[in-house]
Amino acid sequence: MKSKSNLLALTGLVLLAVSGIWQAIHATPPIVGPLTLGSGLLLLLAAFFTARDKFSQTVRRRSFRLGLGAGMAVFAALALSVFGVGIASRHHLRFDLSEDKINSLAPQTLKVLKDLDHDVMIHVFQKKGGKNAGQAKALLDLYTYYSDRINYQIVNPEENPGLARRFKVRDYGVFVLTNGANREKVKNPEERELTNALVRLGGDKVKKVYFLTGHGELSLTNQKQNGLSSLDKLLKERNFSTAELFLAKEEKVPETASVVVIAGPEKPLMQQEIKKLDSFLARGGGLLILLEPTFDAGLTKWLRQKGVIIKGNLILDPASLKQGGNLAWPTVMQYGKHEITAPLKKTASYFPLSRTVALAKNLPPKATGAELLLSNRKAWAETNMKELEKGQAEFDQNEDQKGPLPLGAILSWPVTKGKRAGLTVIGDAAFISNIHLLYLGNLDLILNTISYLARQNNLISITPKTQKTQPLLLKQNEKKLFWLIPVVFLPGLILLTGLIVYIRRRRVL
Repeated sequence: MKSKSNLLALTGLVLLAVSGIWQAIHATPPIVGPLTLGSGLLLLLAAFFTARDKFSQTVRRRSFRLGLGAGMAVFAALALSVFGVGIASRHHLRFDLSEDKINSLAPQTLKVLKDLDHDVMIHVFQKKGGKNAGQAKALLDLYTYYSDRINYQIVNPEENPGLARRFKVRDYGVFVLTNGANREKVKNPEERELTNALVRLGGDKVKKVYFLTGHGELSLTNQKQNGLSSLDKLLKERNFSTAELFLAKEEKVPETASVVVIAGPEKPLMQQEIKKLDSFLARGGGLLILLEPTFDAGLTKWLRQKGVIIKGNLILDPASLKQGGNLAWPTVMQYGKHEITAPLKKTASYFPLSRTVALAKNLPPKATGAELLLSNRKAWAETNMKELEKGQAEFDQNEDQKGPLPLGAILSWPVTKGKRAGLTVIGDAAFISNIHLLYLGNLDLILNTISYLARQNNLISITPKTQKTQPLLLKQNEKKLFWLIPVVFLPGLILLTGLIVYIRRRRVL
C-alpha cells in the first residue's frame, strides 16, 4: 500500500512539473498543459486517500512541520521561477550591444512594421537542420518581436509537399509572404529584401519613376562606373518601376509618372520640354534635378522663378582631404530639417564635384522649402575656375563664399485637387552613379528623396545594415585567461567555499 501511494504521488508531481514547463514554453498552450495539470492533481489526491491514515500520523510530528516550512519555501521559489520564465517568454526585452547594431532592425523596417495594418503570414521552406534555418528564424523572431501582425512557420518541403505545391515552391530557402489573396516570394532574403517584400505585399500602387534622356544624362541601362544600373535595381526592389523618357518626342510627361529625374544633363533642355515639366508639376508631380557644376541645362532662369538659385561655382572642402577624399568632393554631415534628411542625422554623404543650390529669400506664394544639404564651415565656393584649372585654388575672401554652403534644396507648393507639387534640386549628379551610390549615406539620400517625391513615405529611412566580419583576436596570455577563469578559477572558488562551510560546521558540532 505504501509503495503504491508513493508511486501515485511521484507520478502526480512529475505531471505537475511537466504541466508547468509546458505552460511556460507555449504562449498559447494547447490542451496538453491542462490535461497534465488535471491528471497530476488527481494522482496526488489518489495518493492521499490511499495512505490517509499514515498521512494523519505524519502531520502530527514536529519534523513534518519543519519540513513543511522548508518545502513551502522551495515550492514558492520554484513557482516564482516558472512564473518568471512564462512572463519572459511572452514579454521580453532585447538589447543589441553589437557595434554596428547587426542584431537590430533598421529604422526603415521598424517604420514599415509600425505602419502595418494587415496580418502577414510567412512560410519559410527550409530543409530540416539546414544551414540557413537558424538565420531565418533569428531574422523572423526580430520581425515578430516588433509587430504582432507578423507570424511565421518554418516548413520542411519533404514533410509537407502539399504546402510546397500550393505555393509553387521548388527550392529551399524560399520565403512566401501572404496577406489574403496577395502573395510575395523572396529567396534567402536579408532584412532589406524581406522588408521590401512586406511593402510590395501591402498592395500599394506601383509608382513609376522616369529618367529624362536626350541631353547627355546618366543612363539607367549603363552598368559602367558612371551609369545608374545599381540605382535602377534598388528602386525596383522598393516597389518602383523605372523607365527612360525622351520628352522631346512626347506630348507631355506620361500620366503614369510619379517622379521625373533629370540626372546630369550636358545639353540645355528645349523650352517645350521645360513647359511640359511645368505642366507635370502643376498636376502634383515630383521633379528631381541633379546638375553638375559646369552645366545648368538651361534651367537657371526657370529654377529662379520657382525659388531655387543655382550658381556657377565649385564647392571645395579641405576636410575631405583628411578623410582620404578629394578637395572637390565635399562631405556633408549637416542636414536641413525635413522628412528626407531626418533619418540621416548621424550619416555622412559626399558629392564629387558639386555647386551651391540655395533657396531664394522670397519664395513664390504658398511655397515652402528647405535647404537639405549643408557643407562644413571650412568649405568654400570657388568662383575662379581658371585658377582652379591651374591647381592654384585658394579661398578669396572678396570673391568666394565661405561655408556652410547649401548643396541641395527642396520646394513644394499646393496645386489643383488638393495635391502638392514637389521640386528637389541637388548640385551634383555623380553621387548616384554606380561607383559612388553605395558609399556612406548616398544611397539613403537618393532613395529617401525619390520616395518623398513619389509620396511613398513608408520607404523613407535608413537602408538596413549589412553584417561585417569582426573576428575576436586574442593574445596568448588572454587565451590562457579565458581558459583559466571558467575551467580553474570558478570551480576552485566553489570548492573553496564548500570547504570553508564544511569546516565551520564541523567546529560547531
